[in-house]
Amino acid sequence: MMMHISTKFPLKNHVPQAHRFFEIADYNLKFIVMNYVPGPCLADAWYRLNALARYNMAYQFAHCVRLMHANVASGKPGPPGYSRCLALSHNPWPPEFCPHIVEYEAYLNGIIWKINRHRPWRTPISYLWGTQLVLTNMQLDLSSAVLDPRRSLHIVGWGKGGYYPPECDLGIAEYLLLNPRDIGIVMMALIDTIQHNAEFRLSAKAIAQFVDGELHEDDPES
Repeated sequence: MMMHISTKFPLKNHVPQAHRFFEIADYNLKFIVMNYVPGPCLADAWYRLNALARYNMAYQFAHCVRLMHANVASGKPGPPGYSRCLALSHNPWPPEFCPHIVEYEAYLNGIIWKINRHRPWRTPISYLWGTQLVLTNMQLDLSSAVLDPRRSLHIVGWGKGGYYPPECDLGIAEYLLLNPRDIGIVMMALIDTIQHNAEFRLSAKAIAQFVDGELHEDDPES
């Protein structure tokens, strides 16, 4: 994944540059040679920043995500190559290999159906359809960015990244950025900067909560 991202200009200026990937098959070990970005992650630096600096960092973070989402795919969802989708995967029934976005939407809509069916007292969340595949990180929070000495952000943590709908990237971010309250400026910047379908974003957020065990089928207060 990192080798793939390192070819995407101008996004590659905001990710650690990868140079080589190799593996030792006999021991099932995989290695990647990449640049080290000196500096703290944004989560560690956040509370040392004043209000104006936090505002600027929030919109710089959103700018990096916009550069990421500018890379559109017409092929299969998920990581590059022939891997299955890793993000928003529900452990009891993970997705099979999805050759097209329609299959991945069907998988997510199956989870949405399950959420709506077991929570009839709440307004049903919307089903996803007609979404677009863009390059996403799929675990965006303040620990997903490193602040270098020039105060430039670099997006890290690409283990679940790949080509997914932008609403899924933002829905997961909204779930991860819920607390503490004063980092809401980051989510506001993302919503303000990234073009997306708001209903689909909230659906993806509900899926992320459900997959993570935060939405309970039999709890009317969840």
